[in-house]
Amino acid sequence: MTTAKKSKNAATPKKATSWFFGRMGVDRVRIFKHAKSGVFHVEWYEVDERGQRRARTQSTGTTRIKDAQAFASKKSSALREGQPTDGESLPNALPTKYTGASESIDHAPAEMPVADAPAASGEEPLYMSVLFDKYEEAKRAIGKHRTVYTRTAARLCAWFDRLHEANPKQQPRQTVEALDEDFIATYIFHRGKGYLVLDGKQLAPVRSRVLEEELGILRAALRWAVRRKLSNGARLLREMPVLTWDIPKELNPRRPMLDPAEYRRMIDLAWGLEPRLFVVMVVGADTGHRLSSIRQLHWTDINWSSKTICWQGANEKNGFDHETPVHDATIDVLRRYAERCGGASKGPLFPGSKGTPLSRREFYKWWEALRQAAGLSCGTGVAFHAFRRQLASDLATASLSVVQALGGWKDPHTVVQAYQQPSLVQQRAVLTQRAAYASGIITGALAPAPFAAPNAPATTASTVSPIPTPIPTPTP
Repeated sequence: MTTAKKSKNAATPKKATSWFFGRMGVDRVRIFKHAKSGVFHVEWYEVDERGQRRARTQSTGTTRIKDAQAFASKKSSALREGQPTDGESLPNALPTKYTGASESIDHAPAEMPVADAPAASGEEPLYMSVLFDKYEEAKRAIGKHRTVYTRTAARLCAWFDRLHEANPKQQPRQTVEALDEDFIATYIFHRGKGYLVLDGKQLAPVRSRVLEEELGILRAALRWAVRRKLSNGARLLREMPVLTWDIPKELNPRRPMLDPAEYRRMIDLAWGLEPRLFVVMVVGADTGHRLSSIRQLHWTDINWSSKTICWQGANEKNGFDHETPVHDATIDVLRRYAERCGGASKGPLFPGSKGTPLSRREFYKWWEALRQAAGLSCGTGVAFHAFRRQLASDLATASLSVVQALGGWKDPHTVVQAYQQPSLVQQRAVLTQRAAYASGIITGALAPAPFAAPNAPATTASTVSPIPTPIPTPTP
């Protein structure tokens, strides 16, 4: 594809137009028209023997833009494949000097053809499913989000290949290069409204947060493919096919919190149901850390003398090593749990059958059983992460740096935008600081004043007539 752009090259006027082929830093070739002769030239950069980038210029030998574009396309392909860039070594190339024989080129497309670089070098075409397979293999990723990634990839592939699946003979299978903004818009509409069908089953409507997560996975895979180099030096994906991502944002995200009364009812039953769940709830409510961080704690991470817990960055979502203090009651609970475990001093706090920390699924099963035993009907999403929101909200009036340190946040914007939810009591306490404004200015502005009719002369207290006494109604 060609793009017109203003050029400041000395060989062309300031208002001259340039056409670019290829990707910057890889196979970029620029076409410009010579001011005097009217012949199109191409310009590209090469690395010399000293390792420095040098500009090279060559005449296309034609005054026809279509012929010049075909010449630049061959030049860009030669740069991408590492071939010689001299005009004589290119097949079907025009001579370096203008001879007027532009008819020697029998293929002169108006624009640069969209070619798949890996397919041209013998690699398989980069279909949507191939992209996700390579990305998953490279990232190995995806950890606990592997199920979400697999399902998201299946939905995107089903929607992208829907025309080919419906009519394979007339609709060839498209590669990732065919992605555009229309695909993003149609996917957002159909996925959000619940019109998407996968394996013969119509999917339920979703909110903007789900769309943001799914399209974020697609964008991450595309960005990785653009940076990925193959063995021949070519990029897995030549350029980003989608430049504008109009991903909807969740205006009212759901961030539920656990009511203190509900927490008290659950914590009273937790030890009898499952002591490990009780310990996780106590530590989570005290420190505000994630379930993944708590369940991977080791006994060596607890400092009994200083009453602190050391959080290893390898177990943290943001990789942040930090240490936080805990209350005396939390230390007492941990001591009681250690005695129940036979005085353990090494290994994980919550070991599984293989000696590794228990999976998160076990804790969520216990949480659901505890919720039903307490007779609570907590809203959707109320689980261990509610403790993290509660910590940030309870300390909304404290120093932001202290809140970051206690919760293990690295970015203060995350605390303010995603976790803190000041209650009405906290808002009213801050509002009382403006009591002078309410009692002084507003009260004075609303003080009663004598009524005066419009355009009526001002009256004094001596001229105001008294209110007439109502005449009693005579009785018969």
